[in-house]
Amino acid sequence: MTVFPLGPGARLIAVPDDRFQTVRVSAHFAVPLGGNAAENALVPRLLARGCAEYPDFTRFSRKLAMLYGASVYGASQTVGETQVLTVALATIDDRFAPDGEPVFAEGMRLLCAMLFDPALENGAFRAEDVAEEKRGLAEEIRAEFNDKRVYALHRCRAEMCRGEPYALDRQGTAAQAEAITPAAATAAWRRLCRTGALTVIAVGRFDADAVAAPLRAALAQMPRDPVALHPAVRRAAPDAMESVTERTGAQQTKLVLGFRTPCAEPYEDTMPMRMAAVAFGATPVSRLFRNVREKQGLCYYCTAHYDFNKGVMLVDCGVDEARAHAARAEILRQFDRMQADGLTDEELENARRAVLDSVGSVSDSPAMLAGWYLSQLPNDCLHTPEEAAARVRAVTAEECATAFASLRPAICYQLSGPECAKEADE
Repeated sequence: MTVFPLGPGARLIAVPDDRFQTVRVSAHFAVPLGGNAAENALVPRLLARGCAEYPDFTRFSRKLAMLYGASVYGASQTVGETQVLTVALATIDDRFAPDGEPVFAEGMRLLCAMLFDPALENGAFRAEDVAEEKRGLAEEIRAEFNDKRVYALHRCRAEMCRGEPYALDRQGTAAQAEAITPAAATAAWRRLCRTGALTVIAVGRFDADAVAAPLRAALAQMPRDPVALHPAVRRAAPDAMESVTERTGAQQTKLVLGFRTPCAEPYEDTMPMRMAAVAFGATPVSRLFRNVREKQGLCYYCTAHYDFNKGVMLVDCGVDEARAHAARAEILRQFDRMQADGLTDEELENARRAVLDSVGSVSDSPAMLAGWYLSQLPNDCLHTPEEAAARVRAVTAEECATAFASLRPAICYQLSGPECAKEADE
């Protein structure tokens, strides 16, 4: 892995790997997560539709087909409290093109056109394109509400981190998406080009200059005033654990417990906490799975998620409402026990194997390798999967115990259905 500068606030992360038959290049504009999240989230969807040279679906699809089935992808996500807007293109490696045709170079030219010369009409995105994509964005946002597990995790984060960017919807709200006009979408694109911190990640077999040169040329033609990306806000947990209950049409009660810790990137080494969280609740041999689910049968699933870019651990489970209080009590009892006793040797080695398997699988595809480096976006120092694996092998039980001891309970969020409320009242 090598990092090349592309201009102010722009860099290329080159990850050469000749095992793959494709080359994947993804461009990521990063900005602080804020109130214009919906407008930002619409931009990559519009850019992935084509460019000025190939402005309609038919011509753009034909061009991708001529590049032997090249694919494009536009998406929005968050890394800590940073919103990341992504446009990616994958082409076959030139080694596999007939007569050594320079497919990759043409793919790079197309990607630059998508990013910086999109299909506009009278200086703005076309109304029909905006209408179609904002409808899809609004439907995607609403789909998260229909997945009650995803919805409960989001609501717990929002309640626990009120007043922090972390509490915001990563793609805005459906109402915000539906209100976007072509002028607003175009302004968002121009704003991202000017202020977004740009990271381009290339994975596969390629010449780094073939990636960097067209990007440098394009960036040199536009004004750039990139924003600084700051680490996520760290706050202490409240003195008393907060409880929030919400009732919807959920058939199964969702219980999410939120914990805070100062252990977050880039302030501290987070690998011991990652392993402790895995030992606590991320595998079939974790404490939560063995005790809360298997031994006591209090829930259908029980899993711990640790966000190392924020310093937050969430434990979520699906339960019958009548057992929600008992499940919460047992999760907290297991939490207290691990804080008091630390990890056993068996728990440490099980967690080590699980994390090593996860880190090892990162190199299975270009998309996963790109995602690995993308997860480190707000950090100045990037770590390769091999470096992370070496750190995993060196982590001790004492380090894990110290990291886990820094966690504090912050909130218990419960999502239940109205029919369950009626039964409980009876």
